[in-house]
Amino acid sequence: MVLNFFSRDVVVLLYGAKNSNFINLTTVYLKYMSYSIPLALVNVVFGSYLYSQKKFIRFPAVQLLGTVVGLGLTVWLARTMGIMSLIIAFFASLLVQLPFIFPNVKNI
Repeated sequence: MVLNFFSRDVVVLLYGAKNSNFINLTTVYLKYMSYSIPLALVNVVFGSYLYSQKKFIRFPAVQLLGTVVGLGLTVWLARTMGIMSLIIAFFASLLVQLPFIFPNVKNI
């Protein structure tokens, strides 16, 4: 959430020399992406738990599924949504992975 509030400052710090339109659009995209951080962390923690239980195949297979879904959405939405298709695809990838990982995490 902190990144959401300071996204403009981060973008200006990274890309200060760019024009204002670039800064504004990048700020909007960074705000959207900041909401994916908790989902990504949950996926990584649960995936790490699966590794600790010596289940080495499930997490990479689920990540592959998420990647295929993300790539498919990016290609499908690119003409209509442009760069925003990447953000949607990333969220979808994380959301697709979670149900396949979470039920297999027991006794944390």
